[in-house]
Parts: sequence; structure tokens; C-alpha cells
Amino acid sequence: MSKNIVVDVTKKSVIVAKNEFTKYLRGKKLILCAGIMILILAMLAILPYVFGDGLPEEPWELTLLFVFFANLVVILTATLFGSTTIVSEYEERTALITFTKPIRKISIFLGKFVAAAVVGMLFTLAYYVATIAICYAVTGTIASETFSSLGLALLYVFAAMGVAMLISSAMKKGSSATIMTFITLLLLMTVLSFALSASVETWWMLDQAADMIIHVFEGTGTMSVMTAAGVMVTWGIVTSVLSYVLFKRRNF
Repeated sequence: MSKNIVVDVTKKSVIVAKNEFTKYLRGKKLILCAGIMILILAMLAILPYVFGDGLPEEPWELTLLFVFFANLVVILTATLFGSTTIVSEYEERTALITFTKPIRKISIFLGKFVAAAVVGMLFTLAYYVATIAICYAVTGTIASETFSSLGLALLYVFAAMGVAMLISSAMKKGSSATIMTFITLLLLMTVLSFALSASVETWWMLDQAADMIIHVFEGTGTMSVMTAAGVMVTWGIVTSVLSYVLFKRRNF
């Protein structure tokens, strides 16, 4: 790919990404995701005082209480912003208009992927910022493992978006893609890992790597932080490439 093509692809990918951000702002997905995330934070912060003795006083234990649901936040963003981003172009027939313009499919794909991933990472970062603020307010300090967990959570967003985009590229209906993305990331990955564990090592499975987001606080887990990060990056790259291949070959 020549330099001019790279520049052209990059510029038009940015245009597509900006268009996606505009669609998010005009739609209800941002409000829905923010509402669910705030509800999770509120329940975790308030219910322990209503039905128990309050939040834990140990920084790592308190942070773990909130981080335990960080994976769910990532899955939520992948489901809302990644699962329909490709299939909607075909289901709503908007791609028929877009593809008549001088813009490559790689620009469309990259723009959509970047937009979904950035929004997912911003929500995940916001969740951790709220967690850090609550932990500091209650304990007066911050658990040192928080930042390792945050780094892994952001990489999980990248990997989860790759899976969501792959499903989106293969499905014909946005509703089906949404359901399959949520079920795959929340349940099927774990079931597959459990089924495979009887005969092979499963450290390379995405759900195993994602579990390290929590296990860094407990000092347990099946792999190191760097291994988990590598697994997530690999999943993100492989699923994104496969997703683009399906998208490029797909006809109307």
C-alpha cells in the first residue's frame, strides 16, 4: 500500500469515525450505557450500607468489589456499540449510499472500529475513575493493583470489540448480532473454555485473560498480567482482521 493510499485511508477513516460519533450522540445508546453504568456504581456503593455494615475498609477489597463488574461494563459497550456497527450498514441499506462514494471499505471498517473502541474505552475509564474516587473517599488511599486492572480492562475492550465486529460482519440482522455478541462474551466463551480444559490448555482463551482484570487484586489466576495483555491484543487483532475479510467480501 503506497503512502498516498495510506494517507487517504487514514483521512477517510477519521471522517467515518466522526460520523459514527455523531450517530452515537444523536442516538440513545450513550444514554442507555451511561444509565446502566451509573446504576451499577450506585447499587455497589449504596446497598452495602442498606443491607450490611457498609463498604470494605481495605483499599484492594473495596476496589475489587467494583472491578468485579468491570468485565460486564466492557461486554455492555461491545454489545451496544460494536455488535451492530457493520450489520446495520446492510440492514438499513446505508452502505449502498456510502460505497458509491470514493471511499474504500478499509476506511469504513477502521473508522467504525475506532469509534466503537474509543467509546468503549471511555466508558471503561469512567467506570474506573468513579471506582478510584469512591475508594479514595472511603479509605483515603488507592489500591496499587487498580492501574494494572485498568490497563487490562482497556485491552479487553479492544478484544471484545473485535469479537463484536466479527459477529456483526457475519450476521444479517442487528438484533441477532446484539444477542449473539452479549451471549458469546458473557457465556459461550466461558463454556467453551470449560469444555476444552479437560483436554487442552485454555490460557489463550479470551475469558481466561479477561479474568485477570479481577485476579490481579487477589494474586491468583492462570497467567501473568503481560500474558493476559498479549492474549487480549492477539484476540483483538485476529478477530478484527477476520471481521474485515468478511466485510470486504460481503455483497448486498
